[in-house]
Amino acid sequence: MKKIISSLIAFLLFFPGSLKIFAFEQSSADYVKKQIKKQEPFIIYIDANGCQVFHNLPSNANQSVYSPIIIDETKAVRIAIKKDQSIFVDNLKSNENTYDVENNPVHIGTWNGTKVYARHTIGVQSSIGSTKYLTTQGDATWYNSKHLTALPYRNGNANISPHQNVVDVEKETEFTITATNTGKSITVKVNDFGPNQKSDPGNKTIVDMDSSDFETIFGKKSIGRSHCTTKVTVKQYFN
Repeated sequence: MKKIISSLIAFLLFFPGSLKIFAFEQSSADYVKKQIKKQEPFIIYIDANGCQVFHNLPSNANQSVYSPIIIDETKAVRIAIKKDQSIFVDNLKSNENTYDVENNPVHIGTWNGTKVYARHTIGVQSSIGSTKYLTTQGDATWYNSKHLTALPYRNGNANISPHQNVVDVEKETEFTITATNTGKSITVKVNDFGPNQKSDPGNKTIVDMDSSDFETIFGKKSIGRSHCTTKVTVKQYFN
């Protein structure tokens, strides 16, 4: 993310007229949609916690051909949050409709005839000493009863260059899942990959769980999916 922000700053210095900033209110939603459709830009969306979420992040190195649009949906909420820093990052209990999503996941390989796509490491980035963390907002789902926990980030199990052996989040990494509506947390280890970000509706799923773990944190597995945050130790931020 640092590289992207640095690139954006440099871009703005040379192309100051290209940036469009909107207070994203209901009245301006249609206008923003028209601009997005017209320019095909990448978008920097700022959520209630000040998270910088990238949509349509350019996959090529030449970003100068894009016109970034910053959509600040909840500026007033962020100002209020900044007055109490204790609820920032480590205690994200924001709107259950807040998601860190993207529309250009990374093609990392093909297994059993299915193209598989990994997620960019988007969300709130923080660090304690040399340890880097990523806090992401989205949905948790469950898919097994074998104590498997999957994160959709590259873990080295890729068969397409340049993603072979590239690791964003290592397997066996412990991380925390927090239920947004109750604040209840559980610590588990990532030992699988998924879901496939290309096939996941809206790319909203940020963790796929064991059914018993899902039931422990969210109350019952019959709901299938529930909003949460994940705080993961990241080997590298991939943008």
